[in-house]
Amino acid sequence: MNSDTRKNNVDLMDFTCRFFKSRGAALEPGQDSADILVPPDLARSLEVEEWITVVSKKAGSGESETKSRYLMQFQSPLLERITSLAGAKPSFLQAELKFDYIKTEGFDRLVTEAFDRNKTKAKITGTGAARTRYLILTNLYQAQSDELKEGLMDFCFNLDTGALIPGMILPLTHVLKEYQVKSNRTCTPEEIETIYDRINRHGPGGMQVLRHKFIFPQLL
Repeated sequence: MNSDTRKNNVDLMDFTCRFFKSRGAALEPGQDSADILVPPDLARSLEVEEWITVVSKKAGSGESETKSRYLMQFQSPLLERITSLAGAKPSFLQAELKFDYIKTEGFDRLVTEAFDRNKTKAKITGTGAARTRYLILTNLYQAQSDELKEGLMDFCFNLDTGALIPGMILPLTHVLKEYQVKSNRTCTPEEIETIYDRINRHGPGGMQVLRHKFIFPQLL
């Protein structure tokens, strides 16, 4: 995607607010300004206080920067640090598009109609298949209040990263569990050790998120 700057100028306040919001900051927008509660790690990286106010060039034309109050304009020190940090780890968007037919003509039109892009142009340069492996675990839990009850609880992990995916199992609840595979591939001993390691690291946190009061899940 290429930015179209011929029709629109860059809104520095919008860029700044989106930057802070994407990195966990709490914002309170005002007229031509915004109060921001900055996470400690981000505040240290930007060399600012944890509570700051950013002001647009229009609102701050008659004043200079002071402690905790920063003017957002080109070549300002804070904006330079923000753009440097934003460029170090840019955000990427990945999506899968499925259409009922394949026609060269009209494909670009379908993409244009499906997305609302802010100040950008989209062009399809190619497609490719992506595969991700997941690990679904069904666990036994015991719930005790006035009486003891048992049940099953599901957890889903990304097998390659170990990340817990709390909502992924919900659409699969009523799906027949007969998976079609091209070969009966089994996990290697190294993969099994990795699975144990990731369950030990991420399992307790997943249980804490999913369990209700008086429920104490145990891995089978």
